[in-house]
Amino acid sequence: MKITVHYPSGEVDPNVVDEVEKYPEYRNPYGTELYTVEGTVSNDKISVRIQELVPIRGQIFKLKDWSLDGDIQPQEINIVRTVDYSEDVPEEIIKGTIIEAQVYLNSDKSRGVIKSGRIKGWKEVVEKKTPFVEESITISESLTLTRNELHVFETNTLWNNNEIAIRLEITQSDQLTDEKETCLELLNNQKQWTEKVENFFVPTMLEDLNENWLEEGEATWDEKKFRSQLRLESLTVDANGAFAFWYGTGNMYGGHWIVVSGTIEKGPIGIDTPG
Repeated sequence: MKITVHYPSGEVDPNVVDEVEKYPEYRNPYGTELYTVEGTVSNDKISVRIQELVPIRGQIFKLKDWSLDGDIQPQEINIVRTVDYSEDVPEEIIKGTIIEAQVYLNSDKSRGVIKSGRIKGWKEVVEKKTPFVEESITISESLTLTRNELHVFETNTLWNNNEIAIRLEITQSDQLTDEKETCLELLNNQKQWTEKVENFFVPTMLEDLNENWLEEGEATWDEKKFRSQLRLESLTVDANGAFAFWYGTGNMYGGHWIVVSGTIEKGPIGIDTPG
């Protein structure tokens, strides 16, 4: 899963996205080289406002047991992720999340700013004030999801008369309102949301298919043929009520999925093609 980052253009010095650079006792500029780090988040994230880049906000979290270009490092490191809350739906990076990211580092390797990255998994069960102890979650009279792993609950349901998997990724029991409302809105208005999501990604992905994925001499695909190969396989709703539609693509894109993310308020806003 890719980590949503709203990093400014390459023309912007990475130092301006780090709130602590304003304070002399922390002043230690970043270099211009990108490094790959991997580690486990060891604390709940801290959110800060970045004055120069409003509405961008910073999320600071610590990594333990982390490696730098494959070499294990002895001390923890503070990592800053920048997100534009007016546009993006940021993934929740919580204690125990394992991340891999490309970052700018300061000279003593005590801080980094993410340029891009991905979530690789979770190393430990997340401890919250109101942790989930339930083995199932009831969305409606006809839909109950059961615990799969950690904070993932899932079942199968019908979407436009086809069976799909539906999953909730939830970390604590007092965060059920948004998730339930999102699930119910999507399931109660399946035709409308199918049209919204597919009308959002089909033109872009069809153009990409015709330009980059056809065999030599293969005729250009039209929209009807393209849509006929799509199959909605699963629907995921996360702890913030954001959704992701996972489409299988048959023989298109070398087996890659098409994943469309969004929210009820904003509709579909992002396209990804994980392998």
